[in-house]
Amino acid sequence: MRRCGWPPGRCPPTWKACTCATAPTCSSYLRTPRYEYEQAAGRKVFPGYGDMACSGAAGLERIRLIKRKQAEGRIPKWSSLQANPASTSVQYHHGRLYCLQGSGWPFVLDARFENDRLMLDGTGRLQSWDGRLTSPFSAHPRVDPVNGDFYNIAVDGGSRSLWMSKLANGELAAHVKIDTVAADRDLPGTIHDYFLTEHYLVIPDVSLRYAERHILGPGGSFWHFEPSFKLRWGVLPRDFKPGDTVQWFETGAAGMVWHVVNAWEEPDRTGSRASSCTPRCSPITRPTCPSTRPRSRMLTSRTGRWTSRAAGSSRSGACSNTATSAPA
Repeated sequence: MRRCGWPPGRCPPTWKACTCATAPTCSSYLRTPRYEYEQAAGRKVFPGYGDMACSGAAGLERIRLIKRKQAEGRIPKWSSLQANPASTSVQYHHGRLYCLQGSGWPFVLDARFENDRLMLDGTGRLQSWDGRLTSPFSAHPRVDPVNGDFYNIAVDGGSRSLWMSKLANGELAAHVKIDTVAADRDLPGTIHDYFLTEHYLVIPDVSLRYAERHILGPGGSFWHFEPSFKLRWGVLPRDFKPGDTVQWFETGAAGMVWHVVNAWEEPDRTGSRASSCTPRCSPITRPTCPSTRPRSRMLTSRTGRWTSRAAGSSRSGACSNTATSAPA
C-alpha cells in the first residue's frame, strides 16, 4: 500500500466561478519556493509529512541527511517556515488570498482580474511581515465576523512555545508568545483548530503529543497518542499581552480535537462545542479508530470549574490551576 495524494508543495487549489449555465474552472500548482526548487532539481528534496508520520527509522535518517546537506551548503538552508508547502487551505483576507499550512509561513498568491474574472497562476510569495512572524501560521485561523481580523494560534517547536498572532487590514498587528512547554514534556502534536468568541480565544491542548523519539517506537511516527496526558482547554484574552495568563481547564480524560464547531460567551463563563475522539492510532484517524463524538463544554473562568456533555452523559470538574503568565 502506498500513500496517494498531491505531492508536498504541489497541491493545486481549484476555483470555480459560476455564470449562468457555465462554470469555468481554474487549477494551478502552488509555486512556492520549495516547489520551484524541487521542480528544478527534478526530485523531492525537503522532508514531507510522510517522513515524520509513518516512516520510522528510515524517515528519521532522511531528515538527518537533509540537515547534513543544508549544513554543507548543498541545498538551501531553509527553515520549516520557509520550506512550507502551504497546501492545506486557502483563506481570503483584506484583498489577498493566503495559502496556509500550519507548519510554516503563509503563501500569498499573485492575483489579477481579466474580463471580470479572477486569474491565478500559482505564483506568489511567502509572507513573514519583514521577519516579524517567527512562528508557523495556522491553516484554520479564526476570523472576526465583524471586521475580518485573523487570529492565529501556533506551536513553534524550536522555541517550545505557543504563539498568538493577529492580522488586521493585511498587517501583522500582534505576535506574542502565550505559553512555554516545559523541557521535560512532549510538545502538543497540533493545535489544528480552536475557538474565537467576542473577547477570548479557547484552545485545545490535546493528548496527541510530538517528539522525535516516538518515531523509533512501534508507531514509527513523531506523533504519539498519550493516554496519560489529559485533554485540556486554555482560555486567553484576544488582546493577550505580557502579564496576562492562559487559564487551563484539564478535562480529566484523554482526547483529540481536529476541528471545532462553535463557541459563545455567557456572563462569567465561556461555552464551546467541539468534535473529539480518543484514538488508538495516531496521528490521522483510521477506520479502526473509535468514532468522533460531538461534545459541549462550559468553562467558568470565575470559579475555575467546567462541565462537559456528550450524547447521553455529562461530567464536571475543576480548573487545573496551571494558569501561565505571558513570557516577557
